[in-house]
Amino acid sequence: MEIGKNNPRVIKGSNKARKTAARLAAVQCYYQARHNEDSILDVFDEYTQHRYGKDVDGERYVASDLNLLKKTLEFADQNTNEIAQLVNGHLSRGQALQSLDSLLQSILICATAEIWIHTEIETAIIINDYISVTKSFYDGKEYQLINGILDAAAKALRNNP
Repeated sequence: MEIGKNNPRVIKGSNKARKTAARLAAVQCYYQARHNEDSILDVFDEYTQHRYGKDVDGERYVASDLNLLKKTLEFADQNTNEIAQLVNGHLSRGQALQSLDSLLQSILICATAEIWIHTEIETAIIINDYISVTKSFYDGKEYQLINGILDAAAKALRNNP
């Protein structure tokens, strides 16, 4: 049976809501894979089997766009070094992606991966969703760092002035 299909416990949600949910899940899955030294596909499989459409802390969440989630995770995993080089080029002098905390790294890697491969999605939509993800984890100004780096990376990747 297709994941989420005919499952009354899964909230389908709008296409926009499903993409937003996929972005949050991408960050969580990427972080988990790096933190536990698991393969990205194992973490994706665990997500689809145990968290997709399930209650979390008594709340049911909109089902993720699994296609967007999987493609973003696979590209991020296979191209981490190239993404890190791009991000490092937009950090302050002397700062490197690896010097940021693991969650900020995960946000930047997943967001940059999506900007890189999903050119059919407007950059502003991707960046805004990852800023929202950042704000859901941090109370400070980390979102400004994410916004600045993603904006610069998007201009570099999509040849936007």
